[in-house]
Amino acid sequence: MTALLKGLFLYYIQRDKYMEFSLVLKKGLFVVFIFLFSFYAHAVKVYFPDEELATESVLPLVDTSEVVLNRNIRLKFKTELSIEHGRGLDEPFYDKNYPTGVINFYFTEIHAISLMGTYYFPFLSSAGRDLSEGRGLADGKKFSPLKAPYPQYSFFLNYLYTPYYGKMSLAKKWVLNLSIYGFIGGGLVVSNKNDQFPGFDIGFGKKLYINKWIGLKTSIGFYSYYGPATARLNLDEGVGSLNYKNLKSDQKRFNINTVVHYGVFILL
Repeated sequence: MTALLKGLFLYYIQRDKYMEFSLVLKKGLFVVFIFLFSFYAHAVKVYFPDEELATESVLPLVDTSEVVLNRNIRLKFKTELSIEHGRGLDEPFYDKNYPTGVINFYFTEIHAISLMGTYYFPFLSSAGRDLSEGRGLADGKKFSPLKAPYPQYSFFLNYLYTPYYGKMSLAKKWVLNLSIYGFIGGGLVVSNKNDQFPGFDIGFGKKLYINKWIGLKTSIGFYSYYGPATARLNLDEGVGSLNYKNLKSDQKRFNINTVVHYGVFILL
């Protein structure tokens, strides 16, 4: 009887150790079972007959997609007229101000054809006036750019692409519409002596619509034409006016001018 009571007493004292050992043993057996079972587990390939597989896309078909919903400004089949002022950035000898008119016709909301006409004033820039008066030249020589053939007007036919149209809210009920466009094309530059110089242009711009018919625009373009190389010509005071047809090949070049335009337009 005494031995039995002693054994119960010892079990009561060490029962926490036995329970902890039992829990560890159960967890170990479970891990071993999962490890052994994994050797027998493998993926099952499922085959379907070809006639049961989808042969067409299940994506919804959309006849026409619009990038901007509720577009306020519609351009398709409309004509745009604009009056602009151009400012030449790379012209060294002649006046840098160019009055310009542009007509755009839109085939779609993003594709259009554009005709641009520009007039060049028969004046000299400040640098051109200094040269014509001999300032900065040695031996009392004078350089008169107006004796050389110079542009009088030009026409360029361009392809116009408008990839971006958006809206800008300035107040709760005042929304301005804007767009960004690019252009590229070619044309003719006509001199003061009716010489015709082939040219090309490329550029981009931005439009801000005040309402559905009137807006403001600005652009920057690079214009080039093959014509007289004015700086290579002998334009001294005693030399008469030069004719383009009599110029040598080394007296001709591609003239490049960067022009910034800004103006107003109306949409019809």
